[in-house]
Amino acid sequence: MQNVIWVDADVLCVKPWDFQDQWVFGWEKTGRLVCNAVLGLPRFSRTLQRLNAFCENEYPIPPWAKGEERAQLEAAHAAGNPVHVSELKWGVWGPSALTHFLNETGEMAHVKPQMAFFQISFKERRNLLSPGYIVEKKIDDGCYGVHLWNRRLSRRLITHEGGIPHPESYLGRALIRHDIDAAAAPIPDRPPEGKPTQAELAARAKASSPAAKVSPPAAEPSQHPRLTMPLDQLVQSPHYQRAIDNLELRIETIGDRLSPLPEPISNDNILILTSMKNEAPFILEWIAYHKAIGAKHFLIYTNDCSDNTNEILDRLAELGLVTRVANPWDPTSGKKPQHVALADAMQQPVYQAADWVLTIDVDEFVNIHVGDGRFADLFKAAGDPNVISFTWKFFGNGGVADYEDRPITEQFTACAPEFIPKPRLGWGFKSMLHKSAPYTKIGVHRPLKIDDEENISQVRWVNGSGRVMPEMLLTNNGWRSTKRSLGYRMATLNHYVLRSADSFLVKRDRGRINHTEQDQGIDYWARRNYASETDARMHNRAPMMRAELDTLMADAKLASLHAEAVQWHKAKIADLKSRPEYAALYENLTEVARPDAIYLTKLEDQPEAGTPADVHIPEPEALLLSPDQIEAKIQLLKEMVQGKIRVADLRSREAELGVSMDVSDLAQKMQQTPRVAPAATPQKPTAARVVKVAPVAPNPSDQQRLDHAPIWLPKAPDTTAPAAGDPRFTDMRAHAAQRAGFFWESDENALFFEPFGKRLVVTFDNIHVVQQKEGQRWPWGYKLLSQTLGCSVLGVIGSKRNWFRSPFVHDSFDHLRDSGFFDQFDEVLFYGASMGAYGALTYSQCAPGAKVFAIAPQTTLDRRLLPDDDRWGWTARLDWDDRYADAAEATHLADDMVVLYDPYFEPDVQQVDRLKGDNIRKLRMPFFGHQLPQALVNMGILKPILSEIFEGRLTAQRFYQLLRARRDLPRFQHDLLMKAEEKNHPKLAIQVCEYTLKKRDAKNIRNSLDRLRADLAKAEG
Repeated sequence: MQNVIWVDADVLCVKPWDFQDQWVFGWEKTGRLVCNAVLGLPRFSRTLQRLNAFCENEYPIPPWAKGEERAQLEAAHAAGNPVHVSELKWGVWGPSALTHFLNETGEMAHVKPQMAFFQISFKERRNLLSPGYIVEKKIDDGCYGVHLWNRRLSRRLITHEGGIPHPESYLGRALIRHDIDAAAAPIPDRPPEGKPTQAELAARAKASSPAAKVSPPAAEPSQHPRLTMPLDQLVQSPHYQRAIDNLELRIETIGDRLSPLPEPISNDNILILTSMKNEAPFILEWIAYHKAIGAKHFLIYTNDCSDNTNEILDRLAELGLVTRVANPWDPTSGKKPQHVALADAMQQPVYQAADWVLTIDVDEFVNIHVGDGRFADLFKAAGDPNVISFTWKFFGNGGVADYEDRPITEQFTACAPEFIPKPRLGWGFKSMLHKSAPYTKIGVHRPLKIDDEENISQVRWVNGSGRVMPEMLLTNNGWRSTKRSLGYRMATLNHYVLRSADSFLVKRDRGRINHTEQDQGIDYWARRNYASETDARMHNRAPMMRAELDTLMADAKLASLHAEAVQWHKAKIADLKSRPEYAALYENLTEVARPDAIYLTKLEDQPEAGTPADVHIPEPEALLLSPDQIEAKIQLLKEMVQGKIRVADLRSREAELGVSMDVSDLAQKMQQTPRVAPAATPQKPTAARVVKVAPVAPNPSDQQRLDHAPIWLPKAPDTTAPAAGDPRFTDMRAHAAQRAGFFWESDENALFFEPFGKRLVVTFDNIHVVQQKEGQRWPWGYKLLSQTLGCSVLGVIGSKRNWFRSPFVHDSFDHLRDSGFFDQFDEVLFYGASMGAYGALTYSQCAPGAKVFAIAPQTTLDRRLLPDDDRWGWTARLDWDDRYADAAEATHLADDMVVLYDPYFEPDVQQVDRLKGDNIRKLRMPFFGHQLPQALVNMGILKPILSEIFEGRLTAQRFYQLLRARRDLPRFQHDLLMKAEEKNHPKLAIQVCEYTLKKRDAKNIRNSLDRLRADLAKAEG
């Protein structure tokens, strides 16, 4: 259906609805809530698509849920008992969802004023029953209908009006106007469940006098505000996660939180203060990111730069973003350069005008985990503090050798765990200071000096979890978190201290800005190379950072200076590598296996700074190891510290000692539970199961020979099939038998195989196909694959929604792999979308050398790995501990993996980001959300893509050539128009409209074009 408007039965139409476009909805509460009692959305609406996707999940955690509500829902999900939508607040699948997604997509621009449908608010609903012309006085020509608030108003009619409205009321006059006799069909007396009818109330009144009502005691007011915005939480290795959770919980019991101020302090003017030397290629990302999260200006001191750092900063100064000052430091003064800069900064006008001052370095990024990740969200969540300290999280090198000109925050995700009490270097912090705080001096890490101790009461200092800092820290000079002051929950200071091995050479050549006497050699590297955990939450902020970065790079001069900086950096790297000393250092960095910094105990500022560090095993890990394992691992660590083990030899040395440096091995041990062999597991009588079959080599005497292709069939695994089988599979069973294929079936899944040549496509159902209850089923994409491309097809089919987390599927693929079934084909392609793409990715490991085409995939729905992807809440109850659970671990055996996704659809981006490897090609298909397969079909490009993947001819350039067909899709035209308007590019929006109208006559596009032209003329006028 097209051009359809949903209208609730309690909306009274008052004039013809001749709307100019297909978006029809209006404010119920202006600026806050859209009601879905009147709703019209075009079929290509992104809001409609997101509503449909959201409502597929019967156990949702609404993305707008806040604070305790969200925490409770997430806890229930994690416990395997998600809350059904029927038990959530009213409106989750209605006004709340509609308002959220309209705002998210930008389609809220089409909203009609409250006058259109909801001019009579819920609070004013009783006026509809009051005699007189109260309602008409509130209605003007902008009114199309009046919402009558049926559920509440009809009950009011029963309890106060005898079931029939007063003839002089607005509703009564409407009944007369439309010739409706209310007395002929009075509203029945059906009170809410558990409530009496009017007749029952009358009977009770006669039987007894009413009892006095006693009001319940008033609830005690909350002592501390609860967090009322989303919290972007990290999931680490279980042993470290448990340690930091326990610590944060203990601190919470003894700590305190701020109560919000009656009148919040001014927070608008945030200044970031730093010093730089030869940081040119990294400046723009750092500026763009912090500007995106709320910083207004940057005061930057430079120290004898030999690259074009000064020129980039000067251009940024011309653009009004930066104030650059040459550091007045005198090398003969005995003072440290950064201390001189900080003292000078306090005299600068931009410093004195600032509300907040944050002192950080260019390799440090404030990562805010509450709300939208902006400073404003943090200030609100923390209760209006005037000092905030952010604990470091060191991001190690992660094995990155080569310098690349792309954002540091995207390249580096390997990092330290949050629980690292030793060495305490990892718990250092930096601070931001509000002008209302009584401190009179700023330091590198924290504010210093309060002239009048009576002013200490004015300090409102919190840590990164929003807890009040211990009082002893308010007046001393300490800058490392303790077990009482640590906090990571609301904000972290991501410290990308090493970057690539290439860039580290330049860093060492430059020297340290503050500790000028200390060398940045292998000891410095080793003590900061934390890489045992992964934290990719900065990727959630990438879109807003990229938007700011694109704006900066749109300045031609700035873009040219950045390109010059990149070339200088590369040339410097090449020059340093040509020197014997740096070549040896580079080899040491990249070829010698070194322990993760978490195992090193001595700090660089302790005596004998140049001596090797001592080693230890952190307590959370040590608790999981036996004494013999600890001893062996200590031996391995000492050999690594001494540089005795090459990277290439590490695994063999680990095997010799029986230990591993990979903490994920320990994580798996914590998550594993003893399993009973399938044969010994009690089975439900109606359930189909597969018993694991030993590998069977192909035997010519057992193989069914085919006339048209020499393809042999494996013996079926020992399967107990359902007594009757799924009736939707009847045609598939018959067809497989007729074509000399096979059909294996359980009560949840089936495998269909049709031989047709030496190219095989293994295709997997998606969730929408599984949910089809009527008609005959075929493998996903069967017609295209078999009849058009002429391939053999192995279809993995779902009769129940289980995300292929079924022992039957696992055992079937084990059997196909072990029997050598896949080896007989010249080419094997695993293919699927969404749930099917998960299947294609994870089971491709059964056919080493295969190709994979995964469209909008999931890698896993294990909440321990991806707690935020709850689009299908019921999947939390599936078994994610058995085989084939994480596709991200199954990609290394494939020859070529083509992954197609929308880079602006965040849930899919989080999944795709987990896929790593040189054999993975990620192709972007923006503005299509999660509905990519149908778009490929509509554009007519799915067949050539599949063919060219099979033949190894699909390059990125070729794909984007094919993708040009999207320009003629109405949905893409609309989304591109919306994006152009959202980004305030009216000329581009006009071009989109003009192009669209050349292709098709679209009334809504023509109206948009007229409006855009008028707005542009007015702006230029």
